Amino acid sequence: MNYWNRNTNLYNKQTVGIPQDAMGDCSRILANFYLQPYDKIVYELCKQNKCKYLRYADDQFLFAEDKNKLHILIFKVSKKLNSLGLSVNQKKVKVRTTEDLINDRSFKIFDLLKEGRDRKDKKKVEQFVDYYLDLLDKSGLVNIKDNGTPLLNKALFCQALKSIDFSKKTKLMSCYLDDEYLKNARAIHLEKIYKLLNKNYRQEFIKKLNTLSRKLIHNAFHYELLNFYEKNAIDSRLVLKRIKKLSNI
Repeated sequence: MNYWNRNTNLYNKQTVGIPQDAMGDCSRILANFYLQPYDKIVYELCKQNKCKYLRYADDQFLFAEDKNKLHILIFKVSKKLNSLGLSVNQKKVKVRTTEDLINDRSFKIFDLLKEGRDRKDKKKVEQFVDYYLDLLDKSGLVNIKDNGTPLLNKALFCQALKSIDFSKKTKLMSCYLDDEYLKNARAIHLEKIYKLLNKNYRQEFIKKLNTLSRKLIHNAFHYELLNFYEKNAIDSRLVLKRIKKLSNI
């Protein structure tokens, strides 16, 4: 557990925090359990000030009509967290308009695929892809949460993705085949990409993944890759060898 952060800090010992990859759900469960009394206090505080409060795991959202009131709330909330032995990460505190938040979280575009049947709707899926590619061209997704990865993941589970315009699909596939996306992908994402590819390109995809496995030094990727390989009857000897080597370091 002390070395879960090897993907970012190599093998420097880590004594603070919970893994965000293979054990990511653990942090959400603990946050929801530990912060329930805190939620009630902050909810009442916001209610008294005619504000709104939302929390997802350790991400908190405070909504107020007045910026000064919001700053006071942030101060009070920070004090309450301190009393619980926790603290606000000042670097991550952002005061923004509702419109900025909607753009950052891509709420409007996610609404296009809100219903399960929407993922089979070619027109809606193509609109979704257009939105993503437009953001990519205009801003490089720097102002979008997690650089647009949630949008990519959403599109990947759309049945109609195979039938969209070829040029758009080609641009989107280049995003899926980017090393930065692949190294954080789960087994299910790798499988979806694999099945989207023409059979002639699947072997190239496997070669790319094997090359990536030799470069990366965090085991989360390798176990996701192993899961994908085993589920799809792909030769997993190289990744098993890599896992063994990393385990012995």
